Amino acid sequence: MVGAILFGLMLLVIVWLVVKNAKQAKIAEKESLDYSKQLEKTMFSLENRNKDYAKMMKIMAHDLKNPIGGMVGIANLLLNEESRFTDEDKEMLQLIESSGSNSIEMINQLLNSGLAIENEILKKESIDLQQLLRQCTDLLQYKADEKKQKIVFISNGPIVIPISREKIWRVFNNLIVNAIKFSAVKTEILVVLDRKPNAVGVKIIDQGIGVPDNDKQKIFEISVICGK
Repeated sequence: MVGAILFGLMLLVIVWLVVKNAKQAKIAEKESLDYSKQLEKTMFSLENRNKDYAKMMKIMAHDLKNPIGGMVGIANLLLNEESRFTDEDKEMLQLIESSGSNSIEMINQLLNSGLAIENEILKKESIDLQQLLRQCTDLLQYKADEKKQKIVFISNGPIVIPISREKIWRVFNNLIVNAIKFSAVKTEILVVLDRKPNAVGVKIIDQGIGVPDNDKQKIFEISVICGK
């Protein structure tokens, strides 16, 4: 008799546990379904926002082409009248033309790629790094003058390599701008181009605080902004 009662109680407990687990499973399934729907809704919203952002960026990039193109055109017209300008004036006009042309190339790549730069194929051409770095340093010396800094360019000769002109120009430009930004007033910034046995070395040496070790791997990540 006692055994039958215990068996009945155990059976009731088992049934209760099964029912309880079934209810919990249904609740968990419902919560998982709700979460999946919410996640899908969020992803859809983010996708639409990204499309709007890409559209806005393309409009802005397209609008920037006209004034920059006008600037380049005026610089070219003035350069055709060489007799009217001093060598220093012509050098300034050449810097304006070069900087404007590089900016237009950046804008064209942005528009043509649809902002999908992750899968972008590099367009390489033979570039003289000495000439390109000289243009960068000459152009940015005017910015360095605001802090009474001096950019010193050191090179042991022309070095021609196949590379994307627009992209390497952007890298050099950003590095030198940061060197100016984070260096103190009246300091010197060295830009060194050096040919190595199987490589080319470019050093930009400033008087700033440097990049922390834990941020060095993040420098070229597009979604990361490393602060001071």
